Amino acid sequence: MVLSVFMLSQQQKQTVKTNGVATYYAEKYHGRKTASGEIYNQNNLTCAADKRNYKFGTKLKITNITNNKSVIVKVTDTGKDIIGNRIDLSKAAFKTIANLNTGVIKILIEEVLDI
Repeated sequence: MVLSVFMLSQQQKQTVKTNGVATYYAEKYHGRKTASGEIYNQNNLTCAADKRNYKFGTKLKITNITNNKSVIVKVTDTGKDIIGNRIDLSKAAFKTIANLNTGVIKILIEEVLDI
């Protein structure tokens, strides 16, 4: 019984890692509806991502390659400028891993797979 619980735990921790870049949403989007239908709140840990790579509700671990700080975010939006491995983080998420004055950061994107 303990062995099967351990195996499930190991499966849930498997990830797919990709390099990319991150920016953050401008404050003018706070309170607007996202592509998923949720209302964007700059204080929540969310992001916009390329819909071909990540579907709504996907949880991503975003790590700033420069300082190794990480944050877990939920994909709630897409955007016409969101292509490939570019992620737009909420203000709160970006602030967790970088100085807001930085603008653009190099990141590691990890999608946690629930198998």
